[in-house]
Amino acid sequence: MTSTYQETRGALIRAMPPNTVQHLEVDSAAVVGDVLASLRSVLRERRALVSVSGLPILDAHEAQLATLFRDVILNALAFASPGGRPRLTIDADRGSCEWRFSVVDKSSGRTAQGVSSFVFTVPDA
Repeated sequence: MTSTYQETRGALIRAMPPNTVQHLEVDSAAVVGDVLASLRSVLRERRALVSVSGLPILDAHEAQLATLFRDVILNALAFASPGGRPRLTIDADRGSCEWRFSVVDKSSGRTAQGVSSFVFTVPDA
């Protein structure tokens, strides 16, 4: 995990009053869809292509998840090849007790300075 992710996560948690963070079943694909819709003008301006696949339903705080995706997507766009057309791929892989989400700019073939991958821990069923 990167310091950017940790700083964002810490700021979100500090902003919440104690014991008010509710983790509910959240469709991460729907959250990403909403985030992409809110970033439509930025994505259009950058002529970005975005591919989303394999995102799970998990126990999470929807607003925090949306903020993390928004920040990581914007960061990937910021570090995309200058003058190039960003081709973002957003997906997830299941680990033994966590999901690994990644946002990769395929136009450069690498993650954006290592800050566009992050892990969410999912409780065992």
